Amino acid sequence: MRNPNWFFTSLTPLVQTNITHAIQECEFTSGSFTHKLQEYFRFYTGSDFALYTNSGTSAIAMSVLAASKSRDTNVYTSAIGWIATPQAALFATDHVYISDTHSHTPLLDYDKLPDSLPPDSIIIPVHYNGRQLPIDELRHRYPHSIIVEDCCKSLFTTSLDTNKFSGTSGDYGCFSFGMVSLIPGIFGGMILASSRDADKLLSIKYHGTSSISGIDKYEYLSFNFKTSNLHAAVAYSMLESYTERIDKLLNIYELYRSGLAGLENSFIIPVAVSSGEVPLLIDIYTKNRPQLESLFTSSGVPFSNYHSSMATAHYLSAIGECPNAHLFATSTIHPPCGPDQDLFLVEKAINLIRKLG
Repeated sequence: MRNPNWFFTSLTPLVQTNITHAIQECEFTSGSFTHKLQEYFRFYTGSDFALYTNSGTSAIAMSVLAASKSRDTNVYTSAIGWIATPQAALFATDHVYISDTHSHTPLLDYDKLPDSLPPDSIIIPVHYNGRQLPIDELRHRYPHSIIVEDCCKSLFTTSLDTNKFSGTSGDYGCFSFGMVSLIPGIFGGMILASSRDADKLLSIKYHGTSSISGIDKYEYLSFNFKTSNLHAAVAYSMLESYTERIDKLLNIYELYRSGLAGLENSFIIPVAVSSGEVPLLIDIYTKNRPQLESLFTSSGVPFSNYHSSMATAHYLSAIGECPNAHLFATSTIHPPCGPDQDLFLVEKAINLIRKLG
C-alpha cells in the first residue's frame, strides 16, 4: 500500500507501452514522441510553434533568453509562485523584480507594478494553480514589454478575457510536465511561441548553437537544454486521459468547496471553473494554519504549505513589502488533492478543517 501523498497522480498503462517502443527504436533523446507531443500542443492550442523542453523551469529560462536584449533587461514577476520562475529569469538577466499580489487572490496585481517600464522589459505573469490573469489588460498597460506567461500549473485552462488557452495570449507560454501537473511526464515542459522565434529557441535548446553544412556556429550564450524522448513518451501517453483527469480535479474541487462552505476561519481560494479554469491544486486559506498543520499531522493526513513569498529571497529585488503575498504564503495550505487522490483522504481533510471552524 502506498504512503499517502498530498498530491497524487498515477500513470496509465500506455506509458509503459510507448516507453518500450521508444527504447526499441533507440529514440532516447529526440524522437517520434517528442515530435508528436510538440505537434499536438501546436495544433491543439492554435499556436505557431511548440518546443519541448526538459522542464517548465527551462521553458521560462529559454523564453527569457530569447526575449531579453541584454543582461540589463528588466524582468517583473509575482511574489507568489515557485522560486524557479525568477531563478530562470536570472539565468538571462541581472534585474529581476518581485511584485505583490492582489489581496483576494494569489495573482500578480498589475497596479503594484511601476506605472511605466523600460522598453523591452519582460513581464512574467504566473497563472497560479489554474487562475488566469487578463493578458490583454497587461499588454494594453505595457505595450512595449514582452510577456512570458508562466502556465506551469495552468495547463489546458482557458483565459477569462479571451477564452483562449492559457499561454497563448502572451509572446511566450511556458508549461511543466512535472509530476505535479495535469499532464505528468516525470520531467519536461513546453514553450508556445511565434514562428519568428522558432530558430532562436531551437538554437538556445542546443547550447545556443546551430550547424550549417556540418560547421558549428555559436550564436547565443545558452546551456544544455536538451530533452529526453522517453519523458516525452510519458507525457504524450498521458494526453489520452487528460479530460478524465480534469473531471477528477473538478470533482475534488467541488468536494472541498461545498464541504468548507460557511466556515469562519478557513475557505477555499476560488477558481473560476465555470469559465474554464482548471483547479490543479486545492488552496485553503486559514486563520489558524499551525493548528491545522498539527491536526493533519496527528491524523496522518498529508499536506503541503504554500511556498514562501519570493520577496523574501535575498538575491531578488522586491517592489515594496509585498504584504498580500506574505499573508498568502503564511496562511495557505494544500490539503490532499490531485486527479488520482484517495477521496477518503479528501473527506478526512474536510472534516478536520471543519473542526477548526
